[in-house]
Amino acid sequence: MSKVAIVKCKNYERKTLDEALDRGISLIGEIDSLIKENSKVLIKPNLLSARRPQEAATTHPEFIRAIIRLLKKRNCKISLGDSPSGYGSNLVDRIYEVTGIRTVCEEEGVRLIKFDEARIIGDIPIARAVFEQDLVISAPKFKTHNLLVLTGAIKNMYGAVTGLTKVEFHKKFPDPKEFSKLIAKVFSLIKPGLSIVDGILAMDGEGPSGGRIRNLGLIVIGQDAVSVDTILARIANIDVKEISTITEVNRLGIGESNLEAIETRGENLKAITVKDFKLPSSSILARLPKPIVKNVARLITFKPYINKKQCTRCNICVRSCPVNTIKEKNNYLQINYSGCINCMCCFEVCAFGAVEIKRSFLVKIFSIMEYRRDYES
Repeated sequence: MSKVAIVKCKNYERKTLDEALDRGISLIGEIDSLIKENSKVLIKPNLLSARRPQEAATTHPEFIRAIIRLLKKRNCKISLGDSPSGYGSNLVDRIYEVTGIRTVCEEEGVRLIKFDEARIIGDIPIARAVFEQDLVISAPKFKTHNLLVLTGAIKNMYGAVTGLTKVEFHKKFPDPKEFSKLIAKVFSLIKPGLSIVDGILAMDGEGPSGGRIRNLGLIVIGQDAVSVDTILARIANIDVKEISTITEVNRLGIGESNLEAIETRGENLKAITVKDFKLPSSSILARLPKPIVKNVARLITFKPYINKKQCTRCNICVRSCPVNTIKEKNNYLQINYSGCINCMCCFEVCAFGAVEIKRSFLVKIFSIMEYRRDYES
C-alpha cells in the first residue's frame, strides 16, 4: 500500500518543525531508503509570487529550512529552485528575497538556482536542473486553486516548466480539464521522489493567492505525490473526483488515489478533516446538479477585476496574461473582457491583492448555501 504520514505541527519554530518532520519521515519508512547518503537533492517549493511568508501563499522559509536540515544529516548536496508563473528569470530574485527563501539558503549554505536552462521534451521546456538530481522533493503549500480546486504536490511540479512558457500554455489550454492533462504530462516526466506539504498555515477560499488563511497545523509526507494530494483532498473534505489533476495523472497510470489503498500514518484522517474548508467560488459549477447548471449557466459567472486602489502598476499581471487583455487606460490597468479567457493568471501572480474575483449574484447565493450545508453536516 501507498503510505502517507500526517503529523501535527503547531507553528514554524525550528525545534517544533524538526521534531514533526523527523516523525513524519520515520512514519513512512527508513530514512536510508528515502534519502540516500551523499545524494544530490533538489527542493522544489511553491513560490507563486513575491508574497511574505505570513500570507500563506508560498511555502514558508522555515519549513524549507527544516527540510534542508534533514538533508544535511545525510550529507546531501542540496539545491533549491522554482520558476514562478509570469516571472522572467530577471524577476525571480525578488521572489526569492520577499518570500524569505534567499535568506534561508544563504544561512544554510544551499545553492539557490533559477530554472533558466531547459531540456525540451516534446514541446515542453523543463528545467535542466531537475534531471541532474538523485532526488527531487516537492515542497508545496496546502492551498485551494481557482482553476483546479486544489493545488498540491502534483501541481507544484508544473513550476519546473521554464520561463514564460507557462503563460503560453494557459492560452493554449484554457479549459481546466485540458490544462490538467498538460500538468499530468509534465508530472509524468519529473515525478518527485518525496513530497512534503506545508499545511501549517494553509489557504482555502479564493486560492492560490487571495484566499483565507487557515491555521491547520499539519505536515503531510509521502513518496507518491498522487496519494499525498488525495489525502489533502480528504482533509479538505473534497471528493477526489473533483480534483482534475489527480484524475488526469491516474489516466496515465501513475500513482494511487484510492483511499482504501492508501495507508495513513500518524494523525487520524477522519478526526482532522476540515468540515468548513471553503472552496474557490469557481469550483461550484462542478458541484451543482447538471440540470441546474444547464438552465442557469449564463448567470453563473466569474471574472478577474483590478482594484485600482490596490494596484501598484507593477505590470506583472500584464506580462502574465496569455491573451494580452490587460492594458493601461487613464493611468490605470484595465481588463478587456471581450478577450479574457478566465485563466486567472493575473489573480495568481499579483503580489498586492489588487486582482480580485467578481462573482455573479447567483454564485454568491449558491456558495452561501453550500457552505452552510457542508458546515452543518
